[in-house]
Amino acid sequence: MSHFGTGRYVTGILAGLDLADGRLVWINGGHHPPLLIRGNRRVVELGCPPAGPMGTDLNLPVTECHQQLEPGDRLSLYTDGVLEARDAPGPRVRP
Repeated sequence: MSHFGTGRYVTGILAGLDLADGRLVWINGGHHPPLLIRGNRRVVELGCPPAGPMGTDLNLPVTECHQQLEPGDRLSLYTDGVLEARDAPGPRVRP
């Protein structure tokens, strides 16, 4: 924290997928939830109580979440980081 100060943090999803049985396990570090695309049309937001962003030391509880994926499922992980980027003085950087 001394290098970057306290005004910077990272959000993200930490996930693991067991390819043998399709079980997805993830932790939400203050990020947008993953989207599950099933049947090439149905989109479901995977809910998981968010912990604090990484690097903030907010001492929020961390919940490990689980989802059983099916053959053909797709998982979409996305970011808004470019839109929230800031330059050194602090103003938002416009893409």
